[in-house]
Amino acid sequence: MIVTPALLEQKVEKQKEELISLSLHYSRFQIDIADNTLVPNTTTQVDELFQSSFFNITSGLTFDFHLMVSDPKKHIEAIVKLPKKRVGVILIHNSVFPDYSLLKISYPQFRFGLVLNPEDEVDRLDKALLSLLPSVQIMTIVPGFQGSSFIEETLTKIEQLRKCGYKKEILIDGSVNEKTIPIIFSKTYKPDVLGVGSYLTKSPKQDLKKRINYLKTTLLSRE
Repeated sequence: MIVTPALLEQKVEKQKEELISLSLHYSRFQIDIADNTLVPNTTTQVDELFQSSFFNITSGLTFDFHLMVSDPKKHIEAIVKLPKKRVGVILIHNSVFPDYSLLKISYPQFRFGLVLNPEDEVDRLDKALLSLLPSVQIMTIVPGFQGSSFIEETLTKIEQLRKCGYKKEILIDGSVNEKTIPIIFSKTYKPDVLGVGSYLTKSPKQDLKKRINYLKTTLLSRE
């Protein structure tokens, strides 16, 4: 199991600060993109990040992109500017997931994953599509803002996915912190990736090192 810091900001400079600080400890990041359509929030956009040299701050990092948008293809066109080796998985919500075959024809260089909102049910998913995807992300909050309330019931989707034959990467995203990690680890079926947002990005400076160490030692103790 690994941690990926999730960066969700409305100001580029703040997001750059978070990246610089956390890149000392993590090499894979999730960039949250919202345009006030699929969710009621607007974040920094991919083009803004390019214009600010965000992706040039440090080399060797991999970026997942969580697209909380109604028109994912528009935003993928911006991600194309980033070298393939620096793009991890592009995560698209179930309600707006495009035709997968056309998606791969248009962007064969990228990997795409499915995002499940709290209301999305595993037994209603297209199993043929699911078998093709390298990643599924389960939202453990109502998406749009960091710091929302953790929804424990969403963790049952990990078991449901595994029991329906999904063997690839499962991520969870939303309100992952010292209070919820014991709940996550109490389940028989656990995620492969913990997307950690405000627990890291909104941490008081004097507490950040302690929080990073907590995540590291907790994950090590479970190996």
